Amino acid sequence: RRPPRSTPLYSSAASDVYKRQVHGMEQDRKAAEEEDRKRQVFHDFMVKSVQAKQQARAREREEEILMDEKIKRYREEAAQREALLKMKKAEENAAKEQIFAKLNEEELRRRADKEYLENLRIELMQEEAAEAARIKELEEAKRQEK
Repeated sequence: RRPPRSTPLYSSAASDVYKRQVHGMEQDRKAAEEEDRKRQVFHDFMVKSVQAKQQARAREREEEILMDEKIKRYREEAAQREALLKMKKAEENAAKEQIFAKLNEEELRRRADKEYLENLRIELMQEEAAEAARIKELEEAKRQEK
């Protein structure tokens, strides 16, 4: 049987199928290229993300190292300040001890001076009493002679 006139010839139908296949393959190729492009963009993004994380970790490590160095320097400075304070305290204590020693020496000297003066006063009183007794004896001797 013959195809109706409104239907294209076999060759025309085959041509349409071929064109659709070529067009489908072209769409598949474009879709594959688009998928490859998306994969490449995703890959690039992931690489950049990993690099950014590595850089961030490296910066964190550097900051930790710097912080550790700062802490170490602070501890050393604190130890130096503490040693200086101890040294100053020792100097102050030594100065206090010298002052107390001088005060003690002065107190001992004052006591010795006071004791010396007291002994002189007692000796003077004894001499005065002895002198008064001699004067009394002399006066009594003069009275008896009269």
